[in-house]
Parts: sequence; structure tokens; C-alpha cells
Amino acid sequence: MNLHESLLSTQYTTLIENLQEGILLENDNGVAILINKFFCDLFSIEHAKVSLSGYKTNQILNTIKNKFVVPQQLMTLPIVPFHTDTTTLSDEIELLDGRFLERTTTPIFKNNVCKGRLWTYRDITAQKQLVDKKNKKIEELAAQNNIKSEFLSIISHDLRSPLGILKGYVDLLNSNRLSGEDAAFFQQHLTESLNATTSLLDNLLDWSKMQMAGNFINVQKTQISPIVDDCFALVKTIANEKGIELINKIPPATAVNTDANILRLVLRNLIGNAIKFTKSGSITVSRKYQNDCLEIYVADTGIGMTDDELLLLFNSQTDGRTMLKQNGTSGLGLFLCKEFVEKQGGEIWIESELGKGSTFCFTIPKYL
Repeated sequence: MNLHESLLSTQYTTLIENLQEGILLENDNGVAILINKFFCDLFSIEHAKVSLSGYKTNQILNTIKNKFVVPQQLMTLPIVPFHTDTTTLSDEIELLDGRFLERTTTPIFKNNVCKGRLWTYRDITAQKQLVDKKNKKIEELAAQNNIKSEFLSIISHDLRSPLGILKGYVDLLNSNRLSGEDAAFFQQHLTESLNATTSLLDNLLDWSKMQMAGNFINVQKTQISPIVDDCFALVKTIANEKGIELINKIPPATAVNTDANILRLVLRNLIGNAIKFTKSGSITVSRKYQNDCLEIYVADTGIGMTDDELLLLFNSQTDGRTMLKQNGTSGLGLFLCKEFVEKQGGEIWIESELGKGSTFCFTIPKYL
């Protein structure tokens, strides 16, 4: 009795036929002697109309190889020598439709003589997706930890430094050793340093609040122009001292569904950044509808940036410390702007030319 007859005469035939794995059994000459329905279903072979038994295994595989990402991988079978001490071998193959299969080959012995090989094909797509999802989650958690570590570094350096300066200014003013002119000079710098430190604290608190709330975003119908006016009011004194005109070109009726607090944070930081790098001229906030988004522009007549600086500013591949330390500032505000804009499904970018000013642009998906 040969291997095929032996199998067909046993109770295992029904079991093999109903297994949820593709089964191909070949004899020692490489001829297929048993193929179950699941094997045919895996590769869309009409099992009822086509009898594959009696064909060489490589002939069968040749008819389905073009269904795989790497056809030759299917034809290059793991070699299992016909020896009694041979172990089972497995590999993983990918189909063009996105499925992944685990293929296993095992030699079959009878009386220490190899009579053939058993090939199994198991769909492991779901397991792969679970593993990929798990790995993605691990990467996201690692990225979040890196961001938190970066923020701790910023707090220890960038917050301690201005606080130390503030203390120095206060000590000088309290010493009563300054002339009226010197006292006025240090009072001005004390105010500027205090404003910068307050802005940094506001950013840290905004970011921390969002993290603790599980990245909660409160989306509601929001009028944009009044928020621009509020942000201008915060920098009006500095703008007047520098001779900078603040221009709000957002029509009063312009509204969009967004988180008002996030919009205020983004505009506050972009306008504050424009004030910092503009000696005179103007800062203009405007808008334009583009496709399914509302684009908002914060344009200044400041010092501008080089092409190399532009590439680094919002490049996701840039090291966090580098991105946060551009232009001699912490850069924390711009970092938060990017994070918050993207959390709402928007994008942020900058257009600039050295000596001719910069325009920061960001989008808000238009849901109204």
C-alpha cells in the first residue's frame, strides 16, 4: 500500500480535508498526492473543477506564483533532506493582496524511510496585524517618553535660566545703587524677561493640560477674528515700542469648528514669534479657504530665514533638541504649535526669505 492509499484508507482524510490550513502532501518523487479544499481556497483555485493530484508540486506552485510579492520565493522551497533526524522548517511569504502565509514543510517517514513531505499553508495576516499594531503602539509610547524627557530638559534649562535673570534684575533694583536712567533700563529688561518667562510657563501649562486630559480636544464653532484681536492685545505694547503695525484681515464672520483654546495658543505663539524677529514694519493675520480647509497666515516683515533654517524648522526627522533650540530661543512655542495643529488634522509650514520676512501658515479642517 503506497502513502496515498494509506492516507485515504484512514480516518484522517476527512480531518485533513476540513482543516483550516492549506495542506499539500507529496510523495518522495515530488508529486502531489493530496491537496485539501482550504489550500485551493487560499489561492482561489476551483477545487471542484480541478484535480491537482498527480501533478508535480513545482508545477502547481508555478500556476499561483504570480499571486505573491516575491514569486521566486514561493518556488524556492525550504529543502528538507530525507533523513530521520530532519526537523520541520518554516518560512513566511506575502501575497499581493496583503495577506501573509506561514509555510511549513515536514518529512514523513515509514519504517525509517522517507515517503514524502507534508506542506502546510497557514494564514497569519491577523496575527501580523496585531503584532504590527503592538509595535506601533510601543513606538508611539517611546516617542511620547522622548518628548516628555525633552520637556523636562527644557524646564531644567530654559526655565531656570530666565528665572535666574529675573532674580538678578530684582536684586539690582532693590539695591538702591542704580541711577534713575539705569533703573529704567533694567525695569524695561525685567518686563521683557518676565513676559518671555510667562509665555514659556503658559506653553508648558497648555501642553501639560492636554497630556493629562488624554489629548482631549473640545471642538466647537469658533469665531477667529476676536481671537486674533485678543492675541494682538497681548503684544500691543511691544509692537508700539518697535513701530510694528498689527493688521487683522480675518473677516468678522469667519468661523470654523475647532478648539478655541488650541487656536488661541497657536496664534499667540506665532504672533509672539513674529514680534520677536521683526524690528519694524507690520504683522498681518489673514485667511483663505483652500479645498476642505481654512488656511490661516501670520506674515511679518522681519529678518526672515535661510533655506537651511526652513528645512530644519518643521522637519520631523530633526532632532528634538535641535528643533527646540533654533534662533537662540527655546522654540517650545513652535514645537507646541506643530503638535496641536496636527492633533486637529491640520498642517503647519513656513514661507520665508532672508531679510524679507516670514509667513507662518497652518490649516484647520473646514467642517462648517
